[in-house]
Amino acid sequence: MKIGIVGAGIVGRLLAWHLCQQDCEVHLFCRGSLEGEDACSFIAAGMISPFSEQEFLQSEWHHLGEKALAWWPRILATLPDKVFYQDNGSLILASSRQKSYLNHYIDKIWRQLNIKVPVLTEKEIVSFEPELTNFIGCYLPQEARIDPQQLFAALNIFLINEGVVYHPFHEVEFISAKRIKANQAEFIFDKTIDCRGLGAKTMLPTLRGVRGELIYCQALNVNIQHQIRLLHPRYPCYIVPRENHTYVIGATQIESESNAPMTIESALALMTAAVGVHPGFHEANITALHARSRPTMPNHFPYCAEVEGIMHINGMFRHGYLLGPILAEQVARKILENE
Repeated sequence: MKIGIVGAGIVGRLLAWHLCQQDCEVHLFCRGSLEGEDACSFIAAGMISPFSEQEFLQSEWHHLGEKALAWWPRILATLPDKVFYQDNGSLILASSRQKSYLNHYIDKIWRQLNIKVPVLTEKEIVSFEPELTNFIGCYLPQEARIDPQQLFAALNIFLINEGVVYHPFHEVEFISAKRIKANQAEFIFDKTIDCRGLGAKTMLPTLRGVRGELIYCQALNVNIQHQIRLLHPRYPCYIVPRENHTYVIGATQIESESNAPMTIESALALMTAAVGVHPGFHEANITALHARSRPTMPNHFPYCAEVEGIMHINGMFRHGYLLGPILAEQVARKILENE
């Protein structure tokens, strides 16, 4: 079966991973380079958080996210290069003055998921993270994180070795159930899949962009081992540890489709939040500032449907790494069953 996948973000690449192992001839069309730097999922924090993302998910999506957690070790085991991945959970933090925010957060988990999460004292938080003092919070164990840049690089090698045909720098001009036109050339397939994100707005008019901004830094004076979410009325943020004292700091959500560089206002807000969590971030070296608009549907949930013979997967918003593996598996299975 010859399959054309338009869009080489995390979902497009995971679809290719599934399908190329099922004797399919897979073609992957990228608007940018083979490496994928232009994809919003390439610069993402890489959190796999079915519980702490509950404010953006309904229970059925949460349960899919739990299933996706089991997929990541299976995917990584097939790749030729090591990819940073840790599954030691998340800490949700609040100052004692913001206890009402923490209670509301925990209550929402209870209402939506029927799961009781205990409040941790300052002493209990320190038992998880000795350098984080003066915080209360809660611990969500079934969460993980991954390094997207390492993942993209390892997936590229695997997919090429498995015979996937990449079409980098191909701007898709037309797509139908069995035809893709790009760079004034026409390609014929048995099945086409559209994973272009905001590139598919002409076909999905309710799709919109929500801008996210991230700071990458190296903080040698910081030793945080869990991904952190700070609950705060003015400066909420998440801090995601990676290797070699590298951290990703983010939180901003702006109703904008601009991919312009990060504003000073956003950078100051994120840095203020990070320093509030750990003063060691004062001495951190900023290695990159990223801003990218993420595809979002009106309900903030992923969109997965077949329209006029084209399979669409879009609107992944904050959930590419959480839901990407399971949605890619479901779509691949559906395509193969209908072959």
